[in-house]
Amino acid sequence: MNTADVKAGETVLVEAVSGAIGGYLARLTEQKGVRVVATAGKGKADIDHDDPDWRQKVPEGLDVVFESIGGPRAAELTAKLGPFGRILAYGMLSGELPVFSVTDLIPRGLTVIGFGGPDAYGKRVAAVRDEALRLVADGTLTPVLDRTYPLADVAAAHARVESREGIGKVVLVP
Repeated sequence: MNTADVKAGETVLVEAVSGAIGGYLARLTEQKGVRVVATAGKGKADIDHDDPDWRQKVPEGLDVVFESIGGPRAAELTAKLGPFGRILAYGMLSGELPVFSVTDLIPRGLTVIGFGGPDAYGKRVAAVRDEALRLVADGTLTPVLDRTYPLADVAAAHARVESREGIGKVVLVP
């Protein structure tokens, strides 16, 4: 959220809002006074990203897209961004990295920010860790747990994650 420079009054698209990262992004941006347009699979949000044409249902005029699905169709979202919009690409649920062309970006001054690798998950996460823990400690941000499993049921836990049926984290308990 900080990396994308999200500001109050903006409209953001959060993909995969039923997952841990997407869920946190949606909740944290809403707390900042941001309008969130959310996608999730299996009908768990207003926009069902299991529908191959879901991008057509996204409203125009977005300020930020939190791109976690990836693939060549990610470029379709550039048409939904207003001038000087930002895309923070951090995932590849489709199994492919998102693909954008400079011709999708330059004419309207769009920015793509890649968020991944050891620097992102090391230095950047460490920089906001204390704030995130404070939000959890004071009750502002509550982790969403889908289910817990004993460690002996690790296969069932993995099957639950792979089914994409849940909302939030699946936790293994020793």
